[in-house]
Amino acid sequence: MRQVIFKPMAVKAMVQLCDYIESKNTTGAGYRFQQKLLYFIELNAGISSINYPVCNNPKLAHRKFSCLIFQRKWVIAFSYSDTTFIIQRIILGAKLK
Repeated sequence: MRQVIFKPMAVKAMVQLCDYIESKNTTGAGYRFQQKLLYFIELNAGISSINYPVCNNPKLAHRKFSCLIFQRKWVIAFSYSDTTFIIQRIILGAKLK
C-alpha cells in the first residue's frame, strides 16, 4: 500500500473546507466530511494496479498531477509513485478554470 502524504496547501484547504462545513451544518458535520474524504483518498491510494491519467485541467496537467473527483464536486489533485500518494491540492471543481 502506498503511503499517503498531504502537502501543506492541501492540508490548509481541507481544514478550511471542514471548518466551513461545520459552520453551515450541525455539530460534527465537518469531522464526518473529513473522515469520508480521508477514507476515499486511502481507498484510491491503496489500489496500486491503477495508472491514473493526468488531469484535464491545463494548469494541473502542466504540473503532471492526476485528479480524483470526490462527491462529484471536489477535485483532489495528486502525484504518485509505487510507494507514495502525495495529495497536492483539494479544489472545488467550479473554481477550476
